[in-house]
Amino acid sequence: VGPYAVIAALRSENQWTQWGGKSGRETLNHWSRDKLLATFNLKKPKWEEKLIIRGRKLFADALTDLAGEQKKVPDFQWERN
Repeated sequence: VGPYAVIAALRSENQWTQWGGKSGRETLNHWSRDKLLATFNLKKPKWEEKLIIRGRKLFADALTDLAGEQKKVPDFQWERN
């Protein structure tokens, strides 16, 4: 996905959210939200696995920080595919 597609999807979703005149579920169910999600969801199993692993590590770091403990999770580096 190129930068222009990302910017277009972000702009559409933001424009609808800010100026669409709807609230609640009507805002959440707009096509611009679906397009934004599709822009960032690559539908590649390896990418999805890395994303979930990274999310779990970040969550663990947050819990550690909230508990005032030493960070136990090593820093993460994204691999280039």
